[in-house]
Order: sequence, then structure tokens, then C-alpha cells
Amino acid sequence: MIGRSARCLVATFASLAIVNTACGDGEQEPSASSSPTVAVSSTPLPVETALRSPTPEATRTPSPTAAEAPSAPVLEVSSGKTLQSEGTREITLAAGATLALDAREFATELGATIVSCIDTSFYLSWQARDPFPPSGVDLEFYEMLRGARILIAEGASGQFTRGACLAFEIVNNSAVDVEVELRYGFDG
Repeated sequence: MIGRSARCLVATFASLAIVNTACGDGEQEPSASSSPTVAVSSTPLPVETALRSPTPEATRTPSPTAAEAPSAPVLEVSSGKTLQSEGTREITLAAGATLALDAREFATELGATIVSCIDTSFYLSWQARDPFPPSGVDLEFYEMLRGARILIAEGASGQFTRGACLAFEIVNNSAVDVEVELRYGFDG
């Protein structure tokens, strides 16, 4: 994907070329072989790059109200159950990106014990934090089950509960990068 800065730079060069050609500077018009060209290539991002870490070269400037965005909702646990562990994680999903995750990785991170994939539940809530308010944010959560891709939740904020061995994807259908806070846990 091409970043905003690169697109702006390409547009600037293209605009300068048009202005130079239209207005002229008293010199002879350039031949087709000597006119400026800008080559732009685009390749799809691998899944690993959907989750971006800020670097000195590519930092995201938060929207002015990002600090006011609420946190991911408190996990609502099934009746008669209690959380044995809980954590949070901030991720940034590039526009159009898909991120594959596995609940068992979250369990390992938390030191949670999964008794069985059916008897232990995985709880996840999320909140889009930038842009905020989340106008135009379109997130979808899919369960990956025996080769099928099943939509289980969508929106800028929400929660779902599934078995502890859940493999799932988060898809950012938005036109912009979205910073999301995830809150997750396992019952015991």
C-alpha cells in the first residue's frame, strides 16, 4: 500500500508537470521521451504488516480527540463464571488490512490455563480509539472454523464470547488506518 505522504508527493509532482506544460516558461516544449514520469507500484501487505508498530520513519498522528476515546468495554462474563485472567492490547490496523489471531496465543501471554476448548471461554471486547469519534470505522470479526469464515461481530465497539481455542480475523474495511484497543480474558 502506498502511504498518504507518498500519494501526496506523487500528486505534487504530477501537478507540477501539468502546470509546467500548460503555462510554459518560454522554453521549447519537452518531447514525450523527456517528459517527467512517476512510477508507482503497489503490492498487497502481508498479514504480518497489518499490525503496525510506530517507527521513526512512519508514525501515526492521532486525531485531536484520540485521548478522549473510551477504553474497550468491560468484559461481561457468563453467569456462574469468573475471569481467571484478563489483558489489553492496542493494535493499529492499516486501511483494508486483515489480521489473523488465535485465542490460545492470548492465553499463553496471560499464563491462562485452557482446561478444554469447549469448557473454557474466550472473551473479547474492542473499541476504536483513533479516529475518534469512529465515524466511518468499519471493523469485522470472523471466526475461522474448519475452513469456513463466519462473521461473529462487527462495528467500532463491541464484545463477543467463543471457545478458548478460537482462531479469528479482524478486518478493517475502513478507508483509514484504525487504532483499536482489545480487552480479552478467559474464564475458569
